[in-house]
Amino acid sequence: EYMTTIDDTTSNLIYYYNNVPIGISIFAKDDSEIFLEALAVNPEFHSKGYGKLILKYLCGNLKTQGYKSIKLIVANNNAPAYNLYLKYGFVLDKIYVKWMKKSFKK
Repeated sequence: EYMTTIDDTTSNLIYYYNNVPIGISIFAKDDSEIFLEALAVNPEFHSKGYGKLILKYLCGNLKTQGYKSIKLIVANNNAPAYNLYLKYGFVLDKIYVKWMKKSFKK
């Protein structure tokens, strides 16, 4: 693992297996809560349990540091990630259904 701090409230962790980067997590911190901004697994390691291992490590590490909860947003069409979070004990809190987009003219 390799951790960098982006600023006082945001950090990222890069996870390695045999010196090959397998994933990354980016999260924001406040006094007692974490907001997981991103969790990504290298495509070569998809569907092999590495997402679960990263999530387990991250949650365990943050819990030992005294954080009380972790929140995240997952797209409803990202079934693998959604199911991973459900299996790991996350519960649905809110549903956001509006997405906004701005196209730029050429």
